[in-house]
Amino acid sequence: MFKLILSDLKAHVNASENQGIKFWAMVFAKALFSPGAHAGIIYRISHQLWLNPITRPLAFVLKYFSVIYCTAEIYPSVKIGPGFCVSHSQMVLIGNLVQIGANFRISPGVMISSDAGAVSSEARKGIPTIGDNVFIGMQTSVIGPVHIGDDAAVAAHSLVLKDVAPNTLVGGAPAKLIKVLDPSLDRHYTQD
Repeated sequence: MFKLILSDLKAHVNASENQGIKFWAMVFAKALFSPGAHAGIIYRISHQLWLNPITRPLAFVLKYFSVIYCTAEIYPSVKIGPGFCVSHSQMVLIGNLVQIGANFRISPGVMISSDAGAVSSEARKGIPTIGDNVFIGMQTSVIGPVHIGDDAAVAAHSLVLKDVAPNTLVGGAPAKLIKVLDPSLDRHYTQD
């Protein structure tokens, strides 16, 4: 869990910086003062608690605390790879059982959820999955059984109701292809 938290904190800092004292000072500052980083840390701890049925109720207490303190509601059952970055935590919702890959960057006002608040195994077919190195712009909704491929980006104010191919930029309501992205470019999005 601590390696995941560290990878998340590092994702909040410009990765092009060297690993010197300035870089680590920025990582430390994000850990102390960034509500987005706090939302990620609270999620990681709540997910760890959720894995054990005995401590599962505490996971939901932490989720509730995150809603109040960070205005981010990330369900403890969500699976998110390393390098998770909540650039600003205002009004972020990642619903029950969503699966997300590594190096995921989310903007304010984003909702990622099933089409029916799925809790049963039959209803889980409606849950979004997101690949590695994905960016989702502000005020975007990803709803239902969609898959967003690796190295994709979703523009701000979009509504994603269908699958998004890898290495593409989509946008609009409903989201449509805007551009095919160059797969040779580094998609590790960094905070400016």
